[in-house]
Amino acid sequence: MPAEVQAGKPRIDLSRYELSLNGRRVKLEHQPMELLILLVQKKGQLVTREEIVRKLWVKGVFVDADQSINAAVRKIRFALKDDPTQPKYLETVVGKGYRFVGDAELIDTTDTGATAIGSGVAFSEAISGSHWRPRLLLAGVVCLVAVALLLWSWSRRSPTPKRVSAAIQSIAVLPLANLSGDPAQDYFADGMTDELITDLAQISSLRVVSRTSVMRYQHNSKSLPDIARELNVNAVVEGSIARSGDQVRITAQLVDARDDHHIWAQSYQRNFSQLLTLQNEVSRDIAEQVRVELTAAEHSRLSTPRHLSPDDYLLYLKAHYYMHPGTEASMAKAIDCFNLILSHNPSAAIAYAGLAETYGMIGTPEMIPRARDAAQKALALDANLADAHEAMASILLQYDWNLAGAGEESRRAVALNPNSASAHSGYALQLLASGDFDEALDESRKAVALDPLSVGRTTIAEMVAFFAGKHQDVTEFADRVLAVEPARQRALYWLGYSYEQQSDFAHALAEYAKADASEDGHGIILAAVGRSYALSGRLAEAQRIAKKLQQMSTHEYVWPFDAALFYTALGRKDLAFQWLEKCYQNRDGWLILLNVDPRLNGLHSDPRFEDLVRRVGLPPPRQNRTRL
Repeated sequence: MPAEVQAGKPRIDLSRYELSLNGRRVKLEHQPMELLILLVQKKGQLVTREEIVRKLWVKGVFVDADQSINAAVRKIRFALKDDPTQPKYLETVVGKGYRFVGDAELIDTTDTGATAIGSGVAFSEAISGSHWRPRLLLAGVVCLVAVALLLWSWSRRSPTPKRVSAAIQSIAVLPLANLSGDPAQDYFADGMTDELITDLAQISSLRVVSRTSVMRYQHNSKSLPDIARELNVNAVVEGSIARSGDQVRITAQLVDARDDHHIWAQSYQRNFSQLLTLQNEVSRDIAEQVRVELTAAEHSRLSTPRHLSPDDYLLYLKAHYYMHPGTEASMAKAIDCFNLILSHNPSAAIAYAGLAETYGMIGTPEMIPRARDAAQKALALDANLADAHEAMASILLQYDWNLAGAGEESRRAVALNPNSASAHSGYALQLLASGDFDEALDESRKAVALDPLSVGRTTIAEMVAFFAGKHQDVTEFADRVLAVEPARQRALYWLGYSYEQQSDFAHALAEYAKADASEDGHGIILAAVGRSYALSGRLAEAQRIAKKLQQMSTHEYVWPFDAALFYTALGRKDLAFQWLEKCYQNRDGWLILLNVDPRLNGLHSDPRFEDLVRRVGLPPPRQNRTRL
């Protein structure tokens, strides 16, 4: 009889070559299974990457060992439902190898009975019985044939079979693993990931998932098919990067994620001085294997490295690494890096574009002129820099209220980088402010498709759907956001306003209640609650909200636009216009939506509204699609 299964303990049946967990069989491919057996046999001991290569690969046969080990480890963790950040079974020893730290059983069930194999018995001893020899011989022959075929295909560098490449229309570049053994080099791995995404994103015939979404898988053990399903892509690029002295090594592989079929793998090793050329080479090779059609301009961009020294390029990667946390301290570090590049190379257009984006993200009144100046300098140096056009579009729209200029810059940014989710979102806002609701919603959907796990991107789409009067779409986008962040305030805010527009005030108030409990900034929600009270006839409660807002404004910041929305619903137009005037004095970006915001319909007949629209520089308001 088979040995009794212990709950929660992985069980490897050597005679059946099967892994089970909690009594259920778990699928695991040959190479990951061999690695798991090796690690279990050496439970508690460090197994180095070199030892893994010696044990599991035939001597003299070329394999991309780093990438193969990484892939095998990932599949083991997925099979065992192990979290790499808090491992129960498989522990990573950075820069060295792996250690199996959990409980597991190696057993040999045969016709004559079951024999439990403890961790102190060598695997070679466990399989030395005669019943294993024919199987090992057959397995060895199969492996050698497979390796020979693989080597033959690599030596010929034949194109990928059409049945695979023809279907690849979308791709995700997963975060490159940092194999330097130095956490201080994380910025290098993340930065090179960003650059690969940026390069591939310029290919108009390929949908490339944005950084925000793929970085969620940096320490994730999900299978590639699951990741591809969540990101809605056909193929995935995964790999690693290591820098040691003057040498840089990148490994990459392209996987058809629908069936975990490896299409291509390559290892690159170059001198540090060739870093920029190396990055372009990897991007071109991936594009070639995906077999997309490149325009002449796209081919030129992929073939032309950035005009930076390798040291300045590292500063550029580090600057972007600092930008992503979005804290005051990290943004200051990013600005320092960009300025240091410019002190070495005053013609570095991408450094000016980075400054424009960083200043714009900070968004304070004193930073906007700096952002505009940096964007103008970037475009003067390189008129084809998509990031600079995108930064300029944001400035023109939200701070200059220049709809026509913002539209021109947004269209240029999207044309230069069709896979930029942020460019599509920015263009959606310009179209929305212009009253082009259907086109705005279409651009928002493109942004969400490119960055499906970004709550910010999806919340913008939710907002656009609200202004377009598409309440079913509002709910769809809200559900996507709340599945990732259940207490996302802005998602609940727009969902509540959508219910309000449908006169479903009970549901609106319920959504606001969730938001009020979730985050700071409750003045925004307080004003929204007051609107629902006023519009539903609960005037006494609305008046109490008015007093609270008045008291709050004496000692903390109250968002002027939301206060104006509240007083509009309450019918107190004088106060509504007072708050709108504060928006005007503050150059509040919300004023670009004056014409299309249905919540301000009650002010349209007032001459003061027409005057405000004129001063902002907007055309006369169109007929709104929603009624409150």
